[in-house]
Amino acid sequence: MDKIRLIFIIIFFTFNNYAIADDGFAQNFLKIPPRQNNAISGSEFMKQVSNMDLVEREAAIYNEIASGNIPNSLRKLNRIKKTIKDANDVDCVVEIEIMPDFLAIGSDDDFCRIPMLPLTAQKLATLFGATLPTSKISDLAWEFAEVKMSPQPMTPDSTMTTVPVFIEHNRLLEIQRAEFGKGLDAPIAGHKKDIVITNRIAGEQTKVFIYGWHYQDGKHIQPISGAHGLNYVDYSHGVRLVKQEIKVDGIPANVRDVLRDEVKYKLLSHESGVMIQTEY
Repeated sequence: MDKIRLIFIIIFFTFNNYAIADDGFAQNFLKIPPRQNNAISGSEFMKQVSNMDLVEREAAIYNEIASGNIPNSLRKLNRIKKTIKDANDVDCVVEIEIMPDFLAIGSDDDFCRIPMLPLTAQKLATLFGATLPTSKISDLAWEFAEVKMSPQPMTPDSTMTTVPVFIEHNRLLEIQRAEFGKGLDAPIAGHKKDIVITNRIAGEQTKVFIYGWHYQDGKHIQPISGAHGLNYVDYSHGVRLVKQEIKVDGIPANVRDVLRDEVKYKLLSHESGVMIQTEY
């Protein structure tokens, strides 16, 4: 009986996390556990962490997301397919899959997009077989988004790093998002900055790098910035996971190897030269 149960669990996990599209490209690849029936809501979680210090809060964020407490709308990845030139100016067809929105905690009915430190974001990306985006992938996320939001900056003061401002910013985003009349699984961009990976990580190990917050015309507020340390996070930071597995001209590859390739790195990077370190 135990062997039969194990086989059933394997089959269930496979079909829920590795559904194969018509073109053979695995969708929903990220290995995120299903949300449990007794998982707390986004509003409950934000209330719980409101008085925690940063270390406690980050541990709580990791535990909730690692256990699968994210909205189901985030589980179906958004396919991006585009012809991009490599470093030799040769056209290549690149296919990547990204989360339609930034990581959030809770259910589709009650969730909050959750800012977090880069090391927490990296741990989750690694756990789920994903990577954080480059600035180029951030631009692609905006280009292919069905919902292009207008940035909503909050008052630039010490409260930027506090949970109440995280909650309020999420509330304002939901008011704006509702105006588009799209479902929660519709690809969305322009509402937060991405925590990104960049060539600068290798030489600036104590920094977090952020990028994006695109206007309606596609221009971004934030160029790649390392102005803050690894222990800084504010309401404007978002974590959008990108599946490590991609395709280049129909051939399976992964983000890490492409960024380290002297010719192919340009497919995923705006920067000059290969990315020696692709993780925080």
